[in-house]
Amino acid sequence: MQRNQRLEVWFAAQNGVSGAARDSDVAPVRIDLDQRRALVAQRHRLTPDTRCDDPVAVTDSVVALHATDPATVFLSLAARSHGLAVEDMEHALYEDRVLDRVLGMRRTLFVVVPELRPVVHAACTDKIALGENRRLVKMMSEAGVGGDDPEAHLAALKAEVLEALEDLQPALGRDIAAEVDGLRHKLVLGSGKSRTEVGMTTLVLSRMAMDGTISRTRPTGSWLSSQFRYELVDVSHDGPLTVADASALLAGRYLARFGPATVEDCQWWAGWTKTQTR
Repeated sequence: MQRNQRLEVWFAAQNGVSGAARDSDVAPVRIDLDQRRALVAQRHRLTPDTRCDDPVAVTDSVVALHATDPATVFLSLAARSHGLAVEDMEHALYEDRVLDRVLGMRRTLFVVVPELRPVVHAACTDKIALGENRRLVKMMSEAGVGGDDPEAHLAALKAEVLEALEDLQPALGRDIAAEVDGLRHKLVLGSGKSRTEVGMTTLVLSRMAMDGTISRTRPTGSWLSSQFRYELVDVSHDGPLTVADASALLAGRYLARFGPATVEDCQWWAGWTKTQTR
C-alpha cells in the first residue's frame, strides 16, 4: 500500500468516510513521521494534558492493554494517568468488571473494554482456540488420555468444569480440579531426556478461556500474581459476528488509534494472515 493510500485508509477510519466518498470528497492528507508520532502520543494519552484517571478511557485509547504479565496492565494504566492507584485498577478489573481479559491479537493476553471482547474473539481468538484445541486433543491421544476418543473426553471435561463453576465461581484451578477428576491427570509427553509432564488443569482451563466460556478474574495473592481465579462468562449480550465484520471493526479501532498505518503494520498488530488483513 502506497503512502497516500494508507493515509486515506486512516482518514476514512477516523471520519467514517466510505471508499466512494473518499475518492471524490476528501482532499489528500500528508503526515510526516514526527506528526504521526505526536498524534500517537496524544491518542495514547502519553502527554501531560491527555492523561486520564478513567481506566476504561485509557484502555480504549490504545485499543487493548498487554496483559500476559499481570504487572503490565497496571504499569500501562499508571503511565497514562495522573495518579491511578493499584486499588483503582483492581476495582475496574474485578469489582465493576468494566475491563475484560481476553487472549487475542498475536496469541497474546490483553485487557479490553467489554464491548470489544466479542469483536476480538471473532476476529482473532476463535481461530486460535480451534488450533489449540486440536493440539490438545493430539497431545492427549499421544499420551493415551481419553481412550479411543480424546476429543469427546475433552468435551466432557469442559462440561464438567462449567457445571462445577456454577457452584464454585470464582475459583482457582486447584479448586476446580478437586471437583473434576479428569483435571488431576497429567499428560506424559516424550520419552527419555525429553520426557515432560503437563497438568491437565492448566491445559483445559486455558482452552476454555480461549473458547470464551470462562474468564480469568482476580488473582490469588497480590496484583503481581499470575494465578488467576476463573468464572463463567455471560455471553447473552454477545450477538453473532462474522470473522469479516469483526476484523473490519478491529482494524478500524487500530487505525483510529495507531494510524496512519500500512497493511503490514495492521497484519503484525492483529497477528492475521495477509488475506484476512486485506
